[in-house]
Amino acid sequence: MRIEGGIIIGRPIEDVFDFVADGRNEPSFKPWVVRAEQLTDGPIGAWTRFLATTTSIGRTIDTSIEFTTFERRTRQSSTTNTTTADTIGTLTSAADPAGTRMRWSWDVHPTGLFRLLKPLIHWLGTRQEEAIWASLKQHLEARTPPAQGPAALGVALTRWSARRSWWLSSRHGKSHPRGRVLPHARRRPAVRVGGTSMTP
Repeated sequence: MRIEGGIIIGRPIEDVFDFVADGRNEPSFKPWVVRAEQLTDGPIGAWTRFLATTTSIGRTIDTSIEFTTFERRTRQSSTTNTTTADTIGTLTSAADPAGTRMRWSWDVHPTGLFRLLKPLIHWLGTRQEEAIWASLKQHLEARTPPAQGPAALGVALTRWSARRSWWLSSRHGKSHPRGRVLPHARRRPAVRVGGTSMTP
């Protein structure tokens, strides 16, 4: 039983590929994943293994994932095993004018009594994959990339200018930006002259 699909994500291919490859990121775009950890040491690549814990109908289910092929930027193949099904498949990535084009192709093999539910599993699986990658797209496109090059310099100069302006204003007895009056800017006691209060 094969489940396939694709999506375009408006982020650079390196960002998308690396984020997806790190299974520890799954809880950020899969609400049913409550925990994910890397079981193997070293950088992520072929034969890296992850363990994810999901919740379903009040139950917790452990899912093991292992990369079998890992070609950075372009392809990551894996095997996924749960108590209900074994899945073998591949995610491919390609640069696109709008960002990154991702495609998935999974061969799903239900186990035990779940083999009797193949049509239902295929229908549910197709919609779940579409929801997963739509959630990933929303998550990644909402992230603001860090400023680099001239943009980073502009941000730094703006912050320095703001700090300098605050320091100069505080030297002239103006209030702190948060509303706290600086010690040297506290007003002198008022002197009452007749019915009028005057501050020297």
